[in-house]
Amino acid sequence: MEPIAVKRTEAAKFEPVSVPRGIYPASVDAVRKAMIQERKTLVIDFRISGGPDSGKVVSGLTSTILNEKSKLYKWVEAFDRLLIPEVGKDFDVQLLVGKACRILTDDRERTDKTGAKFRQSFVKDVISRE
Repeated sequence: MEPIAVKRTEAAKFEPVSVPRGIYPASVDAVRKAMIQERKTLVIDFRISGGPDSGKVVSGLTSTILNEKSKLYKWVEAFDRLLIPEVGKDFDVQLLVGKACRILTDDRERTDKTGAKFRQSFVKDVISRE
């Protein structure tokens, strides 16, 4: 039987981001897919671009559903309603990377694997730059 080798690496250190609740200028830093509670989800990372929290990255979660009733639709529309494709057409969410907006943040108390509690900020809504 042939060996199957795997390389040991260092685990990435988790650093929760916490900013005061509020509205911040930001731009999309990255978009990635994830499975959260057995649902296809988009994780959109927003980099704050002004004020004392400039440079911090806060993430927002949304489903992959793009229709008039979905959060993703509202968020894409906040960037530019011209980005919304016709019904039945695909939309490449990577087109959002680098686009500017404003984000509304909130936070929640979380518990890590050791039982320690911490606050973690998240994007509650995306607002147009205007």
